[in-house]
Amino acid sequence: MKRYWASIFWQFLAYILWICFFHFVIGKFHVDNAGHFPVDEDDMGIRFFVTVTNNLNKKILVSTGKAPECCWKVDDDETDCESMVLVGGFEKEIDGKTSKNMSFMFSNLYPLDRVGSCKFYLKEGKDKQFLVHEMKFDTTPTNEDTSSSTVYGGGGNQFYKACDTVDNNIRNSCKPFDCSAKYNGFRNYYNKVTKRCEPVFTCATPLGDDDLPDSAFDMDFNSCKSLEPKMSKEEEEAAQNLMNKSPLQKEINQYADINAEEIVLSCKNGYQEDNHCRCNRGWKTVSKKTKDGALTMDWCSKKVPIIPSKATPTARWTVFGMLTIATIGFLVLIGYLWWRWFLGDMVRDYLERRRSAAAKEVYSDSEGEGEHSPTQGKSQKRQDYSDEEEDEYGDLYSEY
Repeated sequence: MKRYWASIFWQFLAYILWICFFHFVIGKFHVDNAGHFPVDEDDMGIRFFVTVTNNLNKKILVSTGKAPECCWKVDDDETDCESMVLVGGFEKEIDGKTSKNMSFMFSNLYPLDRVGSCKFYLKEGKDKQFLVHEMKFDTTPTNEDTSSSTVYGGGGNQFYKACDTVDNNIRNSCKPFDCSAKYNGFRNYYNKVTKRCEPVFTCATPLGDDDLPDSAFDMDFNSCKSLEPKMSKEEEEAAQNLMNKSPLQKEINQYADINAEEIVLSCKNGYQEDNHCRCNRGWKTVSKKTKDGALTMDWCSKKVPIIPSKATPTARWTVFGMLTIATIGFLVLIGYLWWRWFLGDMVRDYLERRRSAAAKEVYSDSEGEGEHSPTQGKSQKRQDYSDEEEDEYGDLYSEY
């Protein structure tokens, strides 16, 4: 009897735990596996897959809440989080307790030698909450006959000739990559000096009085150059003399030999980082205007209220579940103590009194009119009843 009610209690507690906590953590679906298919040198991209499992007994629609975010190591000290754009991840209808793959494609002429990670944002139906799954990838081929390790852009094979930079193709005699193809249009210029792919300089070309642009992009140097007539030497000298005589130039000359990195700032409630102060939480920098109109920075001097970050739904349900479990545990403890100290003694006293009364009644009946008395049948019945009652309450007493 006692074991039965203990089993019922633990089942109820497990159900409450599932409803209040685990159900919201696991959700309607989960990611069972994720990765990418093998990549060969002749491939035109990387095919990723995410295996989604339906936790419910009914059909659900799973789609991408927003575009995946991928970052890959361009070099040991450089990470690119822009150029890897994945397409795909179309909505999938998944039957109850089954799994399906969601496919994503990264199209690129140079899929090999990429090491990084991707975040996938999945949701069910019209839910606004995402399930975020991050997976790592490495498309560097490994040579089973060598002990060469993964090198970004290194081909993963020690028999390739090492190149000067990662933007020279180690698989093509260290010739430059097609920058536009490798970085998907984010770095279209190959700098012959640094031997690196760079973003194209943005050059504004406003029209002059003659309706012709005043500047143009120089593709040889990745820069913007003026189309205005060049100043003569006499004009340059005259302009330089005017600049040297100006009061502003005199002030500049006073601090010309000062290195910005050597300046020590007064960061009142923060710390210096290069040529500025990074304030501690709850403080900010204010600017003050001097009498001559200049601005001075009073670093990390103004205290501002700290706005607490908004808890996510998962965090709120987690706290709610923990409070519910704590409340149930507290009630169980109170019930146990109540039984131990009060109710248990009352039940035991009551059973003891009933047993004593039954024993007295049996004893009084045995001293009656004798074996063949008319009341013997009644006494025997009462004794039988008392014996059954004693057995019943005795079992109950032994359980407690």
